[in-house]
Amino acid sequence: MSQIAQTDTTPHALLLRPDGNRIAPWLWGGLLVAAAAIASGIFTCITPFVAFGVIAALSFDLTGALLVTASVWLVNQALGFLMLSYPWTGETLLWGVGMGASSLLATVAAFRVLEVAGRLGKLLAIATAFAVAYGVYEAGLFVTAVCLGGTDEFTPAVLGEVARLNAVWALGLGAAYQGRKLLGGTPARVRA
Repeated sequence: MSQIAQTDTTPHALLLRPDGNRIAPWLWGGLLVAAAAIASGIFTCITPFVAFGVIAALSFDLTGALLVTASVWLVNQALGFLMLSYPWTGETLLWGVGMGASSLLATVAAFRVLEVAGRLGKLLAIATAFAVAYGVYEAGLFVTAVCLGGTDEFTPAVLGEVARLNAVWALGLGAAYQGRKLLGGTPARVRA
């Protein structure tokens, strides 16, 4: 088999769909980032990072999912500091880093759960990935809070509201993901 006919399986290959469409999957990633910008403007401090991480893990390989999640976080932080007047303090910056790290860890957790839980059926695998990712995200935020000196906001009511917000966004993003598939979008994870 010639080198031209072989499939490039390196992480940097952009062979994203069998039909050779290299742009459509990244348009989906761009739409996720745009939706995150809207979420950041509406919800400021409780952007549904878990929902975006789970959908990114469902849509892309791990590298792509992490790139989309990092982009979601970066847009959130840029909007927060440049447009929503987040204070430029060390504590606020460290909270941002903690949210970013927690979001990336949650995305990895969702990706790994989706890899091993596929035999449970798609919906149960996604629900399990969401639950695990949410736990990882909140654990990361709790560690950040301990390091920064305050865990007062980790009440059942606050955790429940954040979980509900993420679940609603995950359902909405999941519906968009399904709609994208029905309209001929990429039906499986794509390579970054």
